[in-house]
Amino acid sequence: MCGRYTDPSSYDATIEEFSITNVVPDLSKWTFRFNIAPQTNALAIFNRDGERTLAPFFWTFIPPWSRDGKPGKFSTINARDDKIIESKLYGPSLKSKRCLVPAGGFYEWQGKKKPKQPYHIHRVDGHPLAFAGVWSHWRSHETGDESNSFAIITTSPNGVMSPIHDRMPVILEGGDCDAWLDPSHQDVTALRELLRPCPDTWLDAYPVSTYVNAVAHEGPQCIEGLTRCR
Repeated sequence: MCGRYTDPSSYDATIEEFSITNVVPDLSKWTFRFNIAPQTNALAIFNRDGERTLAPFFWTFIPPWSRDGKPGKFSTINARDDKIIESKLYGPSLKSKRCLVPAGGFYEWQGKKKPKQPYHIHRVDGHPLAFAGVWSHWRSHETGDESNSFAIITTSPNGVMSPIHDRMPVILEGGDCDAWLDPSHQDVTALRELLRPCPDTWLDAYPVSTYVNAVAHEGPQCIEGLTRCR
């Protein structure tokens, strides 16, 4: 799964790395975080009228048919790659509402018993990660209130992740990012082929302090390493 992650290093790095042409609203003062948790606003990239757009979305998928636009009792922060086509919740968005979630890295916890050891996983080359996601638009019929929300798609682990956890986010690059955001691509079977573990050589993982366990904790100390595992 993917339950916590970091923003990319900066606003400018995000704009450049992902060739953003539209930002809604002005995010130049956006506070980049080291401990992004579900049910908070986070950056997402999507196609808006042919432009690659960066905007804050709510991280917990809220379906259009929700009565109150609030998270339900079941977690909807992640969508499984092997079930997404058939999913009544996420399937429609796979066809028409796909997004990328930019990240500097993500956290995962190793072990079955507490205290579990948190790890920070990031790209070896220092570039931002692009998680594959699906998003939803919700609008209240009573008040007209609107919101956009997303879920991160997860897949089976690659060689770096398998000693740590049995799931990992789908990480895209280059032409796969372009295909994922292209609204003309609506063949869900072909899109499903993009949802696979990234190559081992892309990622590095190292243990960090349990300081990151508390969602209220922020700052670079969240990603300060203990003893390197690779």
